[in-house]
Amino acid sequence: MFPPPPRCLNRGNRHVGASARAKRDVSNREVRERRNEMRIVQFIHPRQEFPVSETNSELRADGRYDVAWNTGRHCRRLVKHLGDYVDDNGVLQQNAELTFWTEWEGPTVATRLNSVRDAIHAWYLHEIQHPVVPAGMENTRRDCCDDSDDSDDGCGDGLQNTDPCVFGDTFKYSNCQQSSNGVLRKLGAGSLILFVSRIQREYYLDTVFVTQAGVDYTTNHVNNIVCSDQYRDLTLKRLPLGRNFTFYRGVGFTADCPVYSFVPSRRYTGDVTDYIRCRLDAEAINRVAGCEVFSLGLTQKFKCTVADPQLVREVWTEIGQQIREQEFVKAIHFGWPQP
Repeated sequence: MFPPPPRCLNRGNRHVGASARAKRDVSNREVRERRNEMRIVQFIHPRQEFPVSETNSELRADGRYDVAWNTGRHCRRLVKHLGDYVDDNGVLQQNAELTFWTEWEGPTVATRLNSVRDAIHAWYLHEIQHPVVPAGMENTRRDCCDDSDDSDDGCGDGLQNTDPCVFGDTFKYSNCQQSSNGVLRKLGAGSLILFVSRIQREYYLDTVFVTQAGVDYTTNHVNNIVCSDQYRDLTLKRLPLGRNFTFYRGVGFTADCPVYSFVPSRRYTGDVTDYIRCRLDAEAINRVAGCEVFSLGLTQKFKCTVADPQLVREVWTEIGQQIREQEFVKAIHFGWPQP
C-alpha cells in the first residue's frame, strides 16, 4: 500500500502531516522551477494608509476631498462601496454598503474621519471613482513599484497600478512581485494568496485570493487579456512595456464551491469599528496547518508553501473563523463605479 501524498511542503523544510508521512528536503531552486502546483502564499503589502495631502487632493465645497490618481508608492485605503457578501450561514447578501481595506490607486473622493488615528484605524474613508486616465498621462510607468518594504525607491513618475484588484466581475492579480521566472508566475489553480500588511509584529488581512489557472502575457500586448476597459486602464496599461507577467482571476463564490476569494469587510454603520483593520492570528493558522504557512517574522516580499486542496481548505476555513470572531463578513464582489 502506498503512503498518502504529503500535505504541506514549506520551502526547503519538511513535509508535515499525518505521522506516516515521510520527511523530505527540497531545494529552493526545485520549488521555484515547479509550475502549476497548488500553493499557499503569505504576501506582504505596504501597511501605510494613503496620505491625503494638498499635493494630491483638492478640498470640495462639501468638506470632502477629490483625490488624484496615485503617482507615488503603493499604500492601503479604507474604501466604502456597495458589494455582495456571504453571511455566517453561507447565504449570499447583495448590494450592501461595506467598508474594507484594499489597494486602489485610481481617483477617489475622501472623507476625513472623526476617529483616533493609529496604525490599525483609518484617517480617511474613500469612495472610488471611475478610473479615467488624465490627459497627458497616458504613458505607462518606467518602473514597477512592487517592493513591499517602506522605502520610496523604484516608483517611477507615472500613474500607479492597482494589484490585486477586487473590483469588477472577478478579483484579479496580474503583476506585483512577479519576477520573470519566479514562483508567483507558476501558481496552480486553487492556490491561496493571502495579501497582508505587517503592523507592530501583527499581520492584518486585505484580501484572500483563490486562483484560477494563470495566463502568461507581456505588457506590450495587454489588449490580448480578456477583461474590462476599466481594469485595463487601471492596471494593465499602467505597467512598463517589455515585461512578462501572469494574469490570475480569483475563484468566485458559488453555493457548491468549498473555497473562494473574499475581502474581510464590515457592514457600514458609521461607527469607529467600521474603520479598523482585520487582524490575523498567524500562530493559529500554523497550528491548523501543522507547518509554518506563515513566517512570523516576514516583513516584506512573500513566502510560498506547497500544499494540497485539504490544506488550502483548512487554512481558508481558519481565516474565515477568525474574521467572523472580529465581526467581519466575507465580501465576494464589488462592482465598478459608474462614469
